[in-house]
Amino acid sequence: MMTTFGAEPPGCGGSVNDGVESASVRPMRSVMFGGSPRVPSTPSCILRVELSISSDMGTRESSNGVAGETDGRRRRREQGRLAVVDAVIDLILDGHGPPTAEQIAARAGVSEASVYRYFESLDELRRVGVQRYFERIDHLISIDEIGDGPLPRRVDAFVVSRLEFYRATEPMARMSRRQAFDVEQMRTTLARVRATLADQIAQHFAPELAELPSTARRDRIAVLAALTSFESWDLMHEQGLDPDDICRAWRTNLTTLLVG
Repeated sequence: MMTTFGAEPPGCGGSVNDGVESASVRPMRSVMFGGSPRVPSTPSCILRVELSISSDMGTRESSNGVAGETDGRRRRREQGRLAVVDAVIDLILDGHGPPTAEQIAARAGVSEASVYRYFESLDELRRVGVQRYFERIDHLISIDEIGDGPLPRRVDAFVVSRLEFYRATEPMARMSRRQAFDVEQMRTTLARVRATLADQIAQHFAPELAELPSTARRDRIAVLAALTSFESWDLMHEQGLDPDDICRAWRTNLTTLLVG
């Protein structure tokens, strides 16, 4: 029987995984995962292990040898975990939906047994997977020269950034919203993403929003966030609007809401 991401594997306390072909990936920062939407995360080496080596001169050589072997095993395990995490993410982004353990193992270049060994629980896999995913897309959520320039230029930069972000993250965005009904961590993560996007609006359009009373400013940010949300983007696609149509509609209505 196939086991898919999001379901506990049969007869196993662990779960399936996420991963990519290579584990030697460049560390990136994430503004999404953690206690605050704007706090950078730790590097993507998820299991950093510090080894203490005896200072006794008579046993230093032996201790170094043991520590080196242990460090090598941990490094290989860390690389395997990261490969599995990236494989799940890549499979979802390729349109495979919740992937099976067999698909994950094949993409990550590991055995199915290793997929289950790398994570103690489904919650751990989700935690690591969510962190890794946002590390990979962190650059997409940024806005060039945030808050700088005249309003028309800021509106254009904002719209282009949002459209690219939603286009690139569509498969994962859909799956995370489906899982949010049942998985508390997904709900928490979505809340952080939305808070970060709203915070960007407050920064990027600060000159216009500063003129409003606090309650009106809060309401205006909420409306702007809803107008340019993934849900709005998805609905406009369903209604037959192409990317140029959405770009035009957002540009026009953002300007109206900001100068009106």
